[in-house]
Amino acid sequence: PRWTLRQRTPGSKMLFFLLRSSPNRPLRIAAFHRSEKVKGECDKMAECQHLDQIRDVKPSAEGCEECLKTGGRWVSLRLCLTCGHVGCCDSSPGRHARQHFHETDHPIVQEIGGWGNNRWCYLDNVQVP
Repeated sequence: PRWTLRQRTPGSKMLFFLLRSSPNRPLRIAAFHRSEKVKGECDKMAECQHLDQIRDVKPSAEGCEECLKTGGRWVSLRLCLTCGHVGCCDSSPGRHARQHFHETDHPIVQEIGGWGNNRWCYLDNVQVP
């Protein structure tokens, strides 16, 4: 099939589809709000509504701020694109980037020091261009 439904978490308001345009092409992920009607081809992807909160920031530390203070360890790092806070990812024990989001409502983070510069919006639960 051209697309396969994958719901991320039980009770989630978002539906995630894995899209493949041909067998030799890489997978793409499309996210839809559960209330949207999905017809045949998936044509309306969820978009981040918080791009206006992205600022030109400098990292506040060379590692996760909280882990550096407590001697914790991290898997990878996330940079808050609103204030520059550096926190550890959700795969890390402390999940300090997400904790920072809950404390400040700064929604968009960017991966740093990893395989790419992926951006994520915690509020819209989507990847940000």
